[in-house]
Amino acid sequence: MLESGQLPLDRLASLACEQYSVITSDLRSCALLLSRHGTTAAGTFFKGILEGELAAFGLLLDFARTLGLSEEALQAYEPRAGAQAYPACVAWLAAYGSEAETGAAFLMNFPVFGESMGRISAALRTHYGLTADSTKFFDFFAAPIEGFEDDALAVIASGLHSMGCNRGRSSARHACCKRMKSCSGIPLQKQVNPLQPGDIHRATFLGAELRSDHQP
Repeated sequence: MLESGQLPLDRLASLACEQYSVITSDLRSCALLLSRHGTTAAGTFFKGILEGELAAFGLLLDFARTLGLSEEALQAYEPRAGAQAYPACVAWLAAYGSEAETGAAFLMNFPVFGESMGRISAALRTHYGLTADSTKFFDFFAAPIEGFEDDALAVIASGLHSMGCNRGRSSARHACCKRMKSCSGIPLQKQVNPLQPGDIHRATFLGAELRSDHQP
């Protein structure tokens, strides 16, 4: 509906409110990830994720103001459980997941999420009259992160090694691609459709499957 311009404006407000709950939850989760893994080889990776969430939070507030929403209104909104599946999974990973599991989940989710955010941004400018300044929140996530795939694969490989799985980055890449194809039927670089509800859960537990693949 959004891409055809048929989504009512009040639903855009709901989008901003749901994203507020997502971002605030992810900030707590990423802070916990950094606390748990900050002194390991994955520390820089998780620090970068946290810094990105902090930057996105400010951009989200700007988008909300464009819609006439104050932060108080965002806080008062009651989020829908189905819309919060992703941050719930990230919170689980932050508390219980290994470096490899978390890195694999982010590696699987980020490109797909970025594609969806880019499409949302384009639709908002095309059909709802928003300017590039108003869609910076979506464009921030749509922009590729330089070196992200290699960094994530390094985190996965390092995490597997720490669990006694002595495989390198190329092996981690192969396992990710294999599991991606089994989960969605298409390679990571060719995914173009918005993330479906089940994909989040498959991404969350991809790392566990990688670990089983790499047992000596």
